[in-house]
Amino acid sequence: MVVQFSKFISAILIIFIFFSCYRQENERIEYSDPQHQIPRVLIITTGLESSETTLPKGIVIALQAFNQKGAMVRLEPRDILYQPDELKKFNILLLSTSPGYHDADRKYSLSFMSNDEMKNICEFVQAGGILIAGDNVGRNEENGTDRIVLHGRLSSDNYPLANCFGLELVEKNMDGFRIYGHLSGNENQYIRPVAENYLYTLVADTLLSNQIKIMANWVREPDTIPAIIKNQYGKGNAYLLASSEYFHPADDGGLVSTTKISDFYHEVIEDFCNHNAIPIQLNPWPSGHKYAFCVTMNSEGNLANYQRVRKLLKNYNLTADYFVNGNVSNEVRNYLKHEKNQLHSNGFAFDNYRRLTYSQSVSDILKNEHVWGQNFSGFRFPYTMPGFWGMMALSEHNYIFESSIGANNMEFIHGSVVPYNIVIANEGFYHSTEILELAPTYHDDYYFLNVVESLRKESPQLVIEKTQLYKKYLENFWEYAVKPFQGVMVYQGHPGYVANNDTTLTALENLLKVVQHDNAWTAPASEIACFRRNLTLMRFYVKNETNKIIVNVLGPESISIDNVCLNMDFEPKKADASIGKARIQSDSLQYYVVFNALSGQKISIYK
Repeated sequence: MVVQFSKFISAILIIFIFFSCYRQENERIEYSDPQHQIPRVLIITTGLESSETTLPKGIVIALQAFNQKGAMVRLEPRDILYQPDELKKFNILLLSTSPGYHDADRKYSLSFMSNDEMKNICEFVQAGGILIAGDNVGRNEENGTDRIVLHGRLSSDNYPLANCFGLELVEKNMDGFRIYGHLSGNENQYIRPVAENYLYTLVADTLLSNQIKIMANWVREPDTIPAIIKNQYGKGNAYLLASSEYFHPADDGGLVSTTKISDFYHEVIEDFCNHNAIPIQLNPWPSGHKYAFCVTMNSEGNLANYQRVRKLLKNYNLTADYFVNGNVSNEVRNYLKHEKNQLHSNGFAFDNYRRLTYSQSVSDILKNEHVWGQNFSGFRFPYTMPGFWGMMALSEHNYIFESSIGANNMEFIHGSVVPYNIVIANEGFYHSTEILELAPTYHDDYYFLNVVESLRKESPQLVIEKTQLYKKYLENFWEYAVKPFQGVMVYQGHPGYVANNDTTLTALENLLKVVQHDNAWTAPASEIACFRRNLTLMRFYVKNETNKIIVNVLGPESISIDNVCLNMDFEPKKADASIGKARIQSDSLQYYVVFNALSGQKISIYK
């Protein structure tokens, strides 16, 4: 009897352990499912155009649009398409065949794709991911063979993405056709002019899915052919755009406005979150701040100029980041070291890194570290002209951020007010780095105040006018280039210009007042870079229950980020953290839950 009872107890324990493990495994799967993750975006690109080392304008628009919705972006070359476990860490995959996106070894190289790459993309979508692709993606085999020439059409037999997009593609002459419909919103209009000069392109021939939503059509009476589609495939969705030119603004050879492109990305994020019951967003900056700001100075000027800057910043509880080189005078060098300023490298002696070899770049970078007696975390290329081998050297010597590629957005799109990891490419070589680009203001104080010294005695009124012009530029940059995208403003100046005298300094002082009034996060550049770099590595999985929202955090074990913030448009009753504490904040627009993010953290937000 005792033996039978013992066997009964053992059986109960086995069943209990089985169901406990089953529940834990299910919970583990649930929280690693792309459907339940606060969106993370992967853009396949070589990133930097070789001529000016700038991102394509379409990528800048994407970075800034996704940042507005709290979606972190990672830039990677195409190798990651062979790593399905890495793909699972993202929710949205952006593939473009436009030059500059991936141009390391072939023009339009994403049109050359293996079956294995395409199958991995299909599995990514089936598992709940979102694919956004332009024309010709995967059209050619790896050896260059055109699948259209070989088979006559792209079908599920020869083109794995056919089922993902929910259609078969053929090549047709679209002479006389134009595209009518919408990229974003519900208002239909003509979004491509009439095609001329025998435009041969891939178009839908046979629909394979009953889950397709046609957003726009090629039209030429009486013919209508799908042009922009969204297809539900498994748990995810695939968008196919008739042309990769829809990734680019119209003033850069694209087909629609910057606003329309941004709205499209916003709708993709909103649709994903609504479909998967994710009612919260990741805030791009800590403690509920909507924007970030730092003061950076290139080393030029006398000791009095530096002291004038420090006195002003001290009144606002700020410090400047100084980019130093081998030309700094001993007097200024001793002052900077004594005052314990944030110091970063400007290289030692060379003024044009684009002309340097790898060995010259490494030597100049290391020599500056030796002379200043420290390992720098940030770098700014002389005259803000990055060089490929210099970037490679910075990556190999573990620099955290670089700050040369000026952000604009007011006159034209150049650089990004949203930080991004730098991908470098040169003559068939490409590499994704962990260096974060903190783009400075496109125009610095030299642009406005370079003649101040010669005008001070001759025309003091002109000095006032130039300072006022500079002041207005900085205000406009903050208001129209940074705030709309919840970005970071990296002020770029020189003590010798902006702090030439008390009048010129008012331009910076006025900016500090504006920034602090808007409750921006003001911090050293290295701190801003570390926060954003770590935030892009963390993954936040959401379970939306009746009375509470549970957020599980996964990421590298070595990372812990203070004051990470989640946004919501409802007032939570309370918030708990499994590690440390969670606090609730609010402003006039929304509520925030703030906590320390590290792998294994669990946040419970009660409705």
